[in-house]
Amino acid sequence: MKKSYLMIAVLALAAGISSCSKSDSSDPSNPNNNNNNNHPVSYRIDGLTDVSVQGDADSNTSVTTLMISDTLKSQQKITLSLEGLPNGCTGDFSVNGGYPSYTSVLTIKDNDAAPGVYPVKLNGEGSISGKTSLSFNLTIRPRTNFALYFLGTGNATVGLSGEFPPYTDHITKGDTLNRIVFNNYAGQGVAVYGDITGDVKHTMADINIPVQTIGGRKFWGSGNVWSSAMTNSGSQIIFSYKYTRAAGDTVGGYVTMDITQ
Repeated sequence: MKKSYLMIAVLALAAGISSCSKSDSSDPSNPNNNNNNNHPVSYRIDGLTDVSVQGDADSNTSVTTLMISDTLKSQQKITLSLEGLPNGCTGDFSVNGGYPSYTSVLTIKDNDAAPGVYPVKLNGEGSISGKTSLSFNLTIRPRTNFALYFLGTGNATVGLSGEFPPYTDHITKGDTLNRIVFNNYAGQGVAVYGDITGDVKHTMADINIPVQTIGGRKFWGSGNVWSSAMTNSGSQIIFSYKYTRAAGDTVGGYVTMDITQ
């Protein structure tokens, strides 16, 4: 009789150990199934999703809350890290290591990384269970081309120092990001480009019109732009212009230009 009871107890204990190990290693939602040591995996990292960011000031940051738990209560420290971030992109954890259960906020920021889709690994390093990895896709979207807010017909009102009546310009997209082309700059019938600097979706921005020599004459200027996204009406450009005439003298003034898209 004692032998029978002893055999039953041994079988029950073996079944319990087998069930715990199988449940942990076969759980499809448990990412921690690829460590190379002899300890059973007991921790899990939940909450990770694919991430998409853009270089614009209002969309360059992604925040994800991760939950780290240890199903076996093994009292091991779990350290978090990232692998595979592209140049120009940073990733930080509010808590990069601790004893489960705990939460950590993962912040990924685009600091002018090249657009594309990047495979990234979130690594967990257990002081007992070893290392495991979760994979996610990081999408870097192209920056907004702020020039798009200013394309169309420019209806120009010349300031007091101007020497010609109001005129119409046709604004087109330049060959680089945030560049526009005035195709009738200062009413002179020439194409001159200007570069916009600043987040026009949320604030007034600057426009710089560097010196450009066309047909032996020089054209340049500077000013400010307001986009329709900020004003909730039409976009506007106000700039000071200068150019040289055939005689060699310089003419200058300022223009207020309302854009019709």
